[in-house]
Amino acid sequence: MKNLLTLVLLITLASCKTTTNKTAYSDSLTNFDIVIASKAKPEAETKKTFLLQAGKEDIDVNSPEFDLYATYLMKALESKNYVPATSLEEADVVITLSYGISKIRYLGGYNGFAGSNYYRSGALTNIDVNGKLTRSPAYEPRSNRSIYTNHYRYVAIAGYDLDKYKETEEQVQIWQTVVTSYGKSGHLDRVFPVMIGAATKHIGTDIRDKIRFTIRENDQRIKAIKEVSSIN
Repeated sequence: MKNLLTLVLLITLASCKTTTNKTAYSDSLTNFDIVIASKAKPEAETKKTFLLQAGKEDIDVNSPEFDLYATYLMKALESKNYVPATSLEEADVVITLSYGISKIRYLGGYNGFAGSNYYRSGALTNIDVNGKLTRSPAYEPRSNRSIYTNHYRYVAIAGYDLDKYKETEEQVQIWQTVVTSYGKSGHLDRVFPVMIGAATKHIGTDIRDKIRFTIRENDQRIKAIKEVSSIN
């Protein structure tokens, strides 16, 4: 994580009115499989005044994409009584946001994956609940049989004790929530608010086991996140 003294303070976001090109999406992609893992220390409950920054160096905080995703996240955080800080001195927690998507291609067969018909073609990036990035093999089909594509999507949100940093310059993580989803849609703009809406109640909390469920895109939790008003 970047030095916390060089935080990008996202107090006033640019206009982020969401538009969706419905013709680009299939009606069959209305259900999303979600996996949520979250851990938190007891002090996480008392740290609610936040600064928001990117969790990875390759995320451009000035991009329209990050602006939109940050707006979705802030909507979720505010529903859990988090308050955006107006200054570094006022804040007691730094919240970082990371996200990504990987393409997975496989060959159609009688039993789904036909292992002997694949060759290794690269690597996929995954992230676990501890924030560790891992690389796993990616495979391409050997023949001209039907090729299917799925996508691995993730969002990682973490909270760091800013009071502790101010005292000792030690970066102490007090909570982390990781949301993953595997499915057909390769449009992260579409899946991101679904993952945030599905995970809102678990952000910054401590849960013993991973939570797995399917959620529809028109679920009220998703609609609440998408209802982002423009800031004039």
